[in-house]
Amino acid sequence: MTALPWFLGDGALQRVAVVIKKELLDHMRDRRSLVLALVYPMLGPLLVSISLYVAGGVLSGQKTTETFEIPTIGMEHAPDFIAFLAENGIIAVPARGDLETMVRRGRAPLGLEIPPEARTGERFALRVYADYSKIENLQASGHVGQVIGRYNRQQAGRLAREAGLREDFLITVSIDQVNLSRPADIAVFLYNLTPPLIMFMIFLAGVHITVDMTAGERERGSLEPLLITPIERSGLLFGKAVVGLAMTALAMAINVMGFRILLGIAAAAHPEVTPPPSFGVFAAVFLVAVPLMAVAVAFQMAIALVARSMKEAQIYLGLLPLIPALPGMILVFSPLRPTDAIAAVPLLGQLTIFNQLIAGDPVAVHQVIMSASVSLALAGLIFWYAQRLFEREKLLFVG
Repeated sequence: MTALPWFLGDGALQRVAVVIKKELLDHMRDRRSLVLALVYPMLGPLLVSISLYVAGGVLSGQKTTETFEIPTIGMEHAPDFIAFLAENGIIAVPARGDLETMVRRGRAPLGLEIPPEARTGERFALRVYADYSKIENLQASGHVGQVIGRYNRQQAGRLAREAGLREDFLITVSIDQVNLSRPADIAVFLYNLTPPLIMFMIFLAGVHITVDMTAGERERGSLEPLLITPIERSGLLFGKAVVGLAMTALAMAINVMGFRILLGIAAAAHPEVTPPPSFGVFAAVFLVAVPLMAVAVAFQMAIALVARSMKEAQIYLGLLPLIPALPGMILVFSPLRPTDAIAAVPLLGQLTIFNQLIAGDPVAVHQVIMSASVSLALAGLIFWYAQRLFEREKLLFVG
């Protein structure tokens, strides 16, 4: 007669429950490690929210400044242009030193150089010195560009009138801009950083407990007494995996809600900053991430059982989160178009869905189901391999 799978045997679930209770009690006793494990998921949300708060303060400060000074060379060459700038909140002041050096060292947001031909000619090339790597300069440079554009149109209209032509005669192309971007785009960019950070935490949140339940117990000698108890090794490993998955889910719930709460607080401090996605969006991100949590725990157990020592397992598992997080960082700058083929790729499918949810784009339900199914199948395959490793007779003697 063919032997039944371990989970169909009499009392199998009760034995697994005993293992789960034992592992939870062991880890609850180490209060310091438990607190650190639950605080660690807040580091990502804290980092992004502080960045948003600082960026929002810089942008709001630039928006509320009615006038600002710009060091200028050659002011005497174009008095009408200087007066026009002043009417629009841009005060040109004589430059005291080299413009390039002043801007590069942060002593001025911009620098203007007006050539001598501006004195007699209607056309002149204005040189603008700017350092666009500094966020505080973006608002000033954008405002100056708009003002110069208005001055160009005004001068073109004047020349056309003097020649007896229509005011728009010299304007060959008229641009009617429709701004579809949300205000304070730096906030949107920071929100788009959350998917790779969430992916990183998925594969890192349960590392400490998974290593402790496998390689750690083997080194401490507490694994051998468990193996002689009346429970199948598969059931024993499954119970440990359930605890690892539960701790990972708890850490991820803290991580995801931490993003929403802290980003909401940072954005609320600056009304002009785009608010973060809703709690419902982050809850959906958490649900989409659940199959990935199973993949992460299975990977962690397999690696910990292969490693020859606890220290070696920690090194391997410390590098593991980089594998899914790096593609996530690439997608921030070069997003993929969501397709069924991409949804069927483990990790990449969830990353694409994370990006859609955070960006507020519609998500295809069948793609969510497809990515979850593929990830759960992968988790099952990896766990089967970990189970084979756990059943080896030389398990206690590895290393």
